[in-house]
Amino acid sequence: MEEKAITQFSIEELRQRRPDARGIYSKGCFIVETSPTKKIVYGDLLNYPCRINAFFVSISREGEGCISVNLNEHKIKGPCLFINTPNNILKLPSSSSVHGCAIGFEESFANELCLNLNIKGMLPLFLEVQKNPVLEITHEECDELIHIVHELGREMNRPESGFLHKEIIQCYFSLLIARIGEIIHTRLKSKIEETN
Repeated sequence: MEEKAITQFSIEELRQRRPDARGIYSKGCFIVETSPTKKIVYGDLLNYPCRINAFFVSISREGEGCISVNLNEHKIKGPCLFINTPNNILKLPSSSSVHGCAIGFEESFANELCLNLNIKGMLPLFLEVQKNPVLEITHEECDELIHIVHELGREMNRPESGFLHKEIIQCYFSLLIARIGEIIHTRLKSKIEETN
């Protein structure tokens, strides 16, 4: 029996295959928002296992659904945070009714911004995300993260000729990554304290 290869997408390829998916796009980064009246339809693109060569962070304010990561199914119920790292095998059933916002970014986008993040210190957090890609968050954390993503998107929509355009995007993006890192760290610390 012939084994079928798993389809891989870059953010640009995903966007090209679904040009009707509205959102904010900058080379290597895509931001989308969903609500009960504003749904994103990827047709059958994500109904089958595939790989997206990017980091994805989905901040779910309300609703519920499920997502499969590396063939393990995870329930999503807002408010929650879903984090996907590149090369994971994803499958997103079309029946999902989660509302909030999501940002996808390729490594090249982060590298171009020359972020000064403590990657070595954040490594244990990434390992935790690989095991548990869905985290419950508070409504306050959810609102804060969505606000940061909205401000980042607003700046990405402005003309690139702005005096400090790149620096403002860098600040919002760094704030988003650091805040997510802090949330994961807090959850990890709570788990360790619970087991002791």
